[in-house]
Amino acid sequence: LETYLDVDQFLRFLAVNALLSNLDSFLGGTQNHYIYLEPDSNKFQFLPWDMDHSFGAFPLQGTPDSRRDLSIDHPAGMEHTLIERVLSIQHHKETYHAHLDTYLETIFGEEKMLGQIQSAAAFVRPLVGINGPKALDLFDAVLAEEPVWYEPHPLKYFVTERRESVRRQLDGISAGSVLEEGSQDWRAIIPWLLGGLVVFLLNLSAWLWGVVAGFRVSMLWGGLNLFFYPLAPVIYGFVIQKTLGRRSALWAIFCFTCLVGFIIMIIAQESS
Repeated sequence: LETYLDVDQFLRFLAVNALLSNLDSFLGGTQNHYIYLEPDSNKFQFLPWDMDHSFGAFPLQGTPDSRRDLSIDHPAGMEHTLIERVLSIQHHKETYHAHLDTYLETIFGEEKMLGQIQSAAAFVRPLVGINGPKALDLFDAVLAEEPVWYEPHPLKYFVTERRESVRRQLDGISAGSVLEEGSQDWRAIIPWLLGGLVVFLLNLSAWLWGVVAGFRVSMLWGGLNLFFYPLAPVIYGFVIQKTLGRRSALWAIFCFTCLVGFIIMIIAQESS
């Protein structure tokens, strides 16, 4: 292995990506990196790029909690061949842990990181403020030391939680969270996709029923039901044409209630 790979450089590369839970990278889909053959040593080195999903921000793998607690020994899951083979060699694993320990007290030190975040925020904040107070509120939520329901993964919170997780793993107290290959776990998403499809088809049927019922009376109500679902079909069915429209209005209320309930469930799931 050492004949072809600059192992120490690889371990440093791995340590930084693991600290940042940078999963849109060599850790995730083995992407967003260069492999460079260093001419003097004739060994391969790994260089990162496109790190915009650092700080555990890659939404297609794991959850905010599991990304903050990402395993340092299996940061790419259990099936990443190169990482698993390198870290299966005990002295390489010890060197890797030593780099992580050093970085926790230097480049990823809490005071240093929070200071850098605050400094960058102070520079950007006036530009954000151009978009009004709501934009500033959202901006502050992204930086915050604690999550809120509409921002479960703020930067400062990530830093403190990630540091604590890595320290616990280095001390042997925790094993961290091992993410499955290809997570966000698609098996967990499939029921939501199916539920969304059902809700969509229900509302499509209610919309079509309302349009047909409206056109049976006049072009006006057909057009209103076409463009102003579910309000127009409800008015049509309960006020204008109870005989033709009442059942379609009741169906529209039921289907639209299902849609609202489904959206509330999604918001609750994301906030948790």
